[in-house]
Amino acid sequence: MVGDTLTFRTVAPFLAVIIIGSLLSPFLGFARAGALDSFRPVVVMNRTTSGLRRVFSSIRDIGTLRARVAALESENAILKSEHISQTEIAQEGQLAAKQQSSAVALNLGVSITARVISRSPTLLLDAVTIDKGSVDGVAIHDAVLVDGFFAGVIDTVADHESQVLLITNPSLMVPVIFQTTRAQGLLRSSLAGLIVSEIPSSVALPAGEIVLTSDIGQVVPRGLPIGTIDRTITTNSDILQRVRIQSPITFHQLEYMLILTAPTEGR
Repeated sequence: MVGDTLTFRTVAPFLAVIIIGSLLSPFLGFARAGALDSFRPVVVMNRTTSGLRRVFSSIRDIGTLRARVAALESENAILKSEHISQTEIAQEGQLAAKQQSSAVALNLGVSITARVISRSPTLLLDAVTIDKGSVDGVAIHDAVLVDGFFAGVIDTVADHESQVLLITNPSLMVPVIFQTTRAQGLLRSSLAGLIVSEIPSSVALPAGEIVLTSDIGQVVPRGLPIGTIDRTITTNSDILQRVRIQSPITFHQLEYMLILTAPTEGR
């Protein structure tokens, strides 16, 4: 009996704990769930705040990158502009030097390199204005060359600029001589191109024959190359021959010209 009582007294507290725990477990689970629910908004808010921070940080990074890209593009544009300017200066220097080298090669004596600053208002390509004038030693009737070939004569002169009458102007007539046959004629521009007329019909003039200036009439110095014969345009009814001349000068792209200010020597 005593053994049974001791056993019950020993086991009873454990049974009580089990019974109370089983009765209270639903309430504890509800309380635990409630406690978790009460903390959930804080967790969600923390997550939302962290996400917004990342978004704003990304926006700032994008803005920084855009600013950097814009700065690099601006620097690249400046460098490109400087390169273009330096290239253009070098090209202009080469064009000017080319005119002087032709003067040396042809033994043309005193000459001045000039830059074209304006063209005739019409599409006839018959006159240009250069940036050299009387203060530079330019005078009326001075011969004008481009790349060593005769291009025209000085028509009017001011202090710091002059007008060049090109051989494409119908009002300019230039005496010429053919290098091989030594036949002479008169060069004048027309709708058909550069035409040399007044050539004796007895002279055979093949295509490619070189045409030079003649000093007859003292219009221009003699011996300046003009071009070559392109073809004969004489008809059966013509008493004298006419030929068309091909000049190597691109008259609509004139940039630099050489002004021959003194008579040629040894010609």
